[in-house]
Amino acid sequence: RQLVEDLVEELQKVAEESLGVTLAPGVVGRLCDYSMSVSAWMGGVKEYQWRNGWFVKQKATPLHAMILKEVGVQV
Repeated sequence: RQLVEDLVEELQKVAEESLGVTLAPGVVGRLCDYSMSVSAWMGGVKEYQWRNGWFVKQKATPLHAMILKEVGVQV
């Protein structure tokens, strides 16, 4: 769970800075709840451009880049 919290924190900062918004507290919990509600759905690396690609284009995200590299995505 710590890895998820660290990743969400990294990406949340990028989203807030890039979009000029402040997300309500509890983002990690809400995302984990959502993930559990669609647990049968298998996301894939093929969705990289429209899911993760936006974050990569905005700002360097070291943890995010490390995880993407581990699953075979070149950033």
